Amino acid sequence: MKKKISVSIDNELLNELNSLIDGKTIRNRSQAIEYLIRKNSESSITTGVILAGGPKERLVYRNTFKPLAKYNGTPLILNCVRRMEMAGITKIYIISSEIINEISKILSNENISADISFISDDSHGTSGALYKLKRRENVLVASGDVYFDFDLRKLIKFHMSSKATATVAVTTTDVRHSKDSIFIEGTRIVKFEYKPKKPSFYSNAGIYAFRKEIFDFIKPTGSLERDVFPKLAELGKMNAYLISGEWFHAD
Repeated sequence: MKKKISVSIDNELLNELNSLIDGKTIRNRSQAIEYLIRKNSESSITTGVILAGGPKERLVYRNTFKPLAKYNGTPLILNCVRRMEMAGITKIYIISSEIINEISKILSNENISADISFISDDSHGTSGALYKLKRRENVLVASGDVYFDFDLRKLIKFHMSSKATATVAVTTTDVRHSKDSIFIEGTRIVKFEYKPKKPSFYSNAGIYAFRKEIFDFIKPTGSLERDVFPKLAELGKMNAYLISGEWFHAD
């Protein structure tokens, strides 16, 4: 069901709106406005997901839990939320398990404008966690146990200007500390292996931009790194976005 609304618009934008009316697919101003809104929503990302789940014993880091650990004085989970807000993300889903209350307590003391929702994680892997979102839309995903300070808006713009299903933020590291084997040609990831025998100095930074088509590859159980990314690389549907700035993984 559609509802009537009243809007005020300046003459320049009104002329641009009128130019879209072709009498066929767009017959009036209402359809022109609807077309522009849909076009904008399809070419941007306003929904974010933070993966902060898994068995409680695997989340322990020093004397706290990984998403709650501080880097530069800020809890990792709070840094993720703030960075997403700065990138225009208005809805954030935090997928977690036994530490939802602890995360909620930290965020409740902050001035956060984004709408935050929690989804309980059954420890079915990172792919299984994303499957629980049950929303087929473009989405920005970040691991809750990493710190980063690069501009997520640039990652989103890069991703949406390409035809890739997924863009993985990539950093460089000492091969001895890498858990991945990532082969890149230009900006395209042509091979992705998680925990291989011979890792590369390119490492998955734990931040991803996905088009809604990603949900064609998401299953109720499984891992993004082990199951989804290798397949996308094989199909030529995954890009790399090399990041700069500080990056830290609570591992």
